[in-house]
Amino acid sequence: MVTELAPLSPDLDHFALFGFDRKLVLDSAALDAAFLRLSRECHPDRYAVAEPEIRAVAERNSARVNDAKRVLSDPVRRAEYVLELAGVERPDGEAKCPPDLLMEVFELREKLMEDPGPELVERVLSLFADVEEKLDGLFSRHDAAADDPSRLEALRGIRETLDRRKFLMNLTREVEGTLGKP
Repeated sequence: MVTELAPLSPDLDHFALFGFDRKLVLDSAALDAAFLRLSRECHPDRYAVAEPEIRAVAERNSARVNDAKRVLSDPVRRAEYVLELAGVERPDGEAKCPPDLLMEVFELREKLMEDPGPELVERVLSLFADVEEKLDGLFSRHDAAADDPSRLEALRGIRETLDRRKFLMNLTREVEGTLGKP
């Protein structure tokens, strides 16, 4: 019978928990392997016959590992998490549509009301693809940064680009909804 199980250290962020550097581009196979290893070590079923306190620790550890995997598996969640860890917040608190995108979104919404044709869908999807490509570049730039100022500059760009992505994602849903797509 297991007589002790230490809680995972609260000092470990999700990356450190899995033994990774704080990078925005992760090897998904390595993440899966680290997750399986940690899951096996702390899964509550391993401690089913242990004392209630040990089972409770196993449940908390397992929940933490699952949450870390969920965050690190998704590039956008991972980026938001890194921004949070670095203390890079939105200047005014909530996400606001960047001014240059705002005008285009208004124009696209007007066209959506007038004629929601395939050209509109292509334009919105193209804008979204551009944002995704920019994010990929910023992720790589962040990971390659040799110093904190360069990394911080990349993070600020990521913050702004994630906000653009959010508004384009909403517009994409509107366009697809108007055209009757799920």
